[in-house]
Amino acid sequence: MRTIEQADGTVWDVAVGKESYSGLVLLFTPRRGAGVWRRAMSEWSTQPEAEDALRAMEEANLHGFLEEAVEAGPG
Repeated sequence: MRTIEQADGTVWDVAVGKESYSGLVLLFTPRRGAGVWRRAMSEWSTQPEAEDALRAMEEANLHGFLEEAVEAGPG
């Protein structure tokens, strides 16, 4: 898990998630507020690979992925 902060002060927790069809995603959850935003990461094929990539990722890349993320619906 990682944490990033936007210019407006919003702090986000970022984690790797797995979808029902085994696709891997980045999950962005604001520390204050509600909701989860997701960004599919088709370039990752395994959970360990995804976790390693998240740990090594530049913060600027995480901000870019957050901009591309869409709010996850219920369920």
